Amino acid sequence: LSVRFAHVGTLEVLLCQGSGRSFEIFRVFSDNEVAKRRKRRERRAKAKLRKKGTEDAADAVDHEHHEAEDDEHEAEGSHAADEITHLQTHRCSAKALSMAWNEKTSTALLGLTNNLMESVRI
Repeated sequence: LSVRFAHVGTLEVLLCQGSGRSFEIFRVFSDNEVAKRRKRRERRAKAKLRKKGTEDAADAVDHEHHEAEDDEHEAEGSHAADEITHLQTHRCSAKALSMAWNEKTSTALLGLTNNLMESVRI
């Protein structure tokens, strides 16, 4: 298993090479984007509660949100889906043993069990 954070242009990505044949790439969001995604999710939850006709429940969710801001624990309300999203999965021809990252060309080089190298450009 190999995990590495890398930059592709302006994006920060997480490269994951598992014990099998898959090589996965995830996008990591910045703190501002995480806050926007969390607020959007909370707004949608409130709208859904209001649509059901439970105004009191929507107000309770809003009250809980204000308490969290007062305690300055905004990160507690965020989920992993707010911080990371799946971009791409690459299936290798054999099991991957090692991974190397080239920042200049945005390419991952994978060493496989059948003594081949695979290059994955992101």
